[in-house]
Amino acid sequence: MSETSKPGDPASPGAVRIERNKLGPTVLTVAALAVFVYLIRLILIPFVIAGAIAFILSILIDYLTPRLGLPRPAVATAVFVLFIAFCAGIAYLIYPTVAGEASQFASNLEKALTEAFEGILGKGRLDVLGGSYTASQLAGMAENVFREWLSNPSNLVLIAGAGFSSIFSGFLSAVILFYFLLSGGKIVAGLVSLAPPHYRPIINKIIGEVNPVLRRYFLGVGVVVTYAAIAAYIGLGLILGIKHAFFLAIATGFLEMIPVVGPAVSGVLAGIVALQGASSIWDVFRYIIYATALRLSIDQFIGPIVLGRAASLSPVTVIFCFLAGGILYGFIGVILAVPVALSIRIALKTLYGEMEEAES
Repeated sequence: MSETSKPGDPASPGAVRIERNKLGPTVLTVAALAVFVYLIRLILIPFVIAGAIAFILSILIDYLTPRLGLPRPAVATAVFVLFIAFCAGIAYLIYPTVAGEASQFASNLEKALTEAFEGILGKGRLDVLGGSYTASQLAGMAENVFREWLSNPSNLVLIAGAGFSSIFSGFLSAVILFYFLLSGGKIVAGLVSLAPPHYRPIINKIIGEVNPVLRRYFLGVGVVVTYAAIAAYIGLGLILGIKHAFFLAIATGFLEMIPVVGPAVSGVLAGIVALQGASSIWDVFRYIIYATALRLSIDQFIGPIVLGRAASLSPVTVIFCFLAGGILYGFIGVILAVPVALSIRIALKTLYGEMEEAES
């Protein structure tokens, strides 16, 4: 052992051995935290949504505060008010279109379902459990099942509860977002202070490595979602003239937040609607050209530019994280799957680097 190295020094080989001897308690702590998060997963959605938005808006606040010469709470409050006003304006603009298209779809449900099944089956029949059904028959059966489900009072209560929960979660997310923006990095610093003192330097180092990657990831996802929605509306509505193009464009944008699976689902949804209105094989080819161009522009151009290092996870890893997060934690797991995977990768890389430096 060198003269400058002490057994309690985190940079000494002795300290590395101590950390390894404490691996068991550390693993148990992480496992207990994962179980706790699983048990409270239903109440985490507002906190995660607010945290992700605050993570992005804090970049703007940190940029404006020194330049405006105002206290950070004042800048944070102004940014919060502008963000809420922006969201309200967007909702005000898109609500009439979305509500109108949803009402039109609901009032003519059987026709819409018939067209959807015809887009899948054509004029043929589907053989299921010894029976043979046309697209119109399948649509009628699906409509009956749907209306019977709605006629059940318990399901109506469930829908009303879900609507109230969504509204309450929206208001709660706004309140939490305001406090997150005001606190800045105090929340993270407070959580770090709960760790044992000899762990805090490496935790702070990991946070310093993770922060820029996650910020770029969330910003990149926002850019990709916006681009996908605009490009989808231009392609589906203005060029192809497909019905419900606005609704499909919004769905395409939001589904881009779910890696790998989301784009596939949006492509299938838009494809079914495109098949309904196709009058010739050329219409089908036009949709294929549009879908291919959209995916290439996102995967080969927009995505790599705006995501950078955050897009370097392999597709297999992304699929596994997405499925595991969805099964364990539901919607909250879907949102956090990729950010958590990125954080774990960076944390392990930092820890292994520290160990290699200590052993050298």
